[in-house]
Amino acid sequence: MMQFYSFDARDPIVEIDGWKLSFQVITLENTYGIDPDRLTLEAHDGGWHLHCQGLRWAGGQATAHGSLSADISAEGDGNLRLRIETSAPEPITTLKLLIRDLPPLRPLDMLDQARDVPADGLLDRYPNSIRLPIWLAALNDADRLGVRCEDTEQRAKRFCAYAERMGALAGRYTVECIHDEDARHFETTLRAPDWILARQTNPDSFRAQQLDFNEKCAGLIPWEQRTDVPDWARDLKLVLTLHGMHWSGYIFNDYAAMLDIIRYVAERIDGRHVLAYLPGWEGRYYWQYGDFRPEPRLGGAEGFTRLCDEARALGVHIMPMFGGNCANAWMPNFHQFGPSSYMKSATRNLFLGNQPDWNLSRAHDTGWQAWLNPGAPAW
Repeated sequence: MMQFYSFDARDPIVEIDGWKLSFQVITLENTYGIDPDRLTLEAHDGGWHLHCQGLRWAGGQATAHGSLSADISAEGDGNLRLRIETSAPEPITTLKLLIRDLPPLRPLDMLDQARDVPADGLLDRYPNSIRLPIWLAALNDADRLGVRCEDTEQRAKRFCAYAERMGALAGRYTVECIHDEDARHFETTLRAPDWILARQTNPDSFRAQQLDFNEKCAGLIPWEQRTDVPDWARDLKLVLTLHGMHWSGYIFNDYAAMLDIIRYVAERIDGRHVLAYLPGWEGRYYWQYGDFRPEPRLGGAEGFTRLCDEARALGVHIMPMFGGNCANAWMPNFHQFGPSSYMKSATRNLFLGNQPDWNLSRAHDTGWQAWLNPGAPAW
C-alpha cells in the first residue's frame, strides 16, 4: 500500500517543453525538495540547464544545504532526456523525478494491458514486479506516455501513479520515476542515470530502445550467436518437472517413480531432447534448503545414483533444484554462514520473501525460512 504525507510538500513545478516536473531528494534521514527561490532554468541549443543551489524540507518550512542540477535535452516529438545530479546534507539513497499535472491515466502491464489506478495509487517495482526499467501508461485511446531509465548498473527503480490529494493540482495525476543508489555507495552526492520521457510513444518501439540499451550495456548476445551454450543444451525440446517431496513430507515421486516416468518419456522422445528437473529431490521442499543431499525416504543415495545413471544411459539430462537464495535457519550449521548473509534492504530490514503458508496455520509465519544474498561470502 502506498502512503502519502498529510500535508502539501509544496515542491516547485518546472515547466519544460510541455512537461511539468518536480524533484525530490531522499537521504538516510529525510526527504527534500528544491528551493524555488534559488532555482534557475536556462535554455540553450537543443535543451535546457536547470540548477538549484539549496534544498527545502518539511513542506518548505525549513531549508538545507544541497543542490540539484539537470541537463535536459530534447529528443524529438516533445520527448526529453534528463541527466540529474544532486547533493544533500546526508547520504542520498533515492532521487525522485515527478511528472505532474497529468490527466487520468491507465498504466500498462508487461503485456501492455491497461490497469486502473486505485485510490491509494499504483506502484511497480524494478526488478521485482517488472523486468525492465520502463513504464508506460495510456492517457486516452491513442496516446501513450512512456518513461524509461538508461542505467549502466543494476540498481532498483520504482514507478508509481496516483491522483494528487491536495494543493492546486488536487485530482490531477502524478507519475513518480524513482532511482535508488546502490547501498554500498551512499554518499552526499549522487548522479542519476539518464531518464527518458516520451509522449505519444509506441510501446513496442519504446521498449525496443530500452532492450537495445540493456543488451549493449550487459554484453548480451542472442541465443543463436552464443558460443558458451553446450551443444546438448541446444538439443533440448522438453523440460520434464518431477517433484519429489512436498514441504510437509508428502511424497509425490520417489526416485524410482521419477525413473519410471523418465523411461516412459524416453520411449516416446529421444532422451537427448529431455531435461529432467527435480524440485524436492533433497527431501522436504524448502525445509531442507541449506543441506542438500539425497533423501532417505525417496530412496537415499543409492536410489538417487540409480536414477541419475539410468537417466543418463537413456540420454536424458538431470537437473536437481538448488536454492541459492534461501536456507532453513534452524539447520544446525546455519550459524556458520547465515547471520552475515541475510538479504536486507538498504537500511538493513531483513527480506522475508513471499512467506508461503507452508503449514496451513493461516499465519504465514515463516521465521525458519532465511532469505540469503547469493553473493554473501559465507553463504
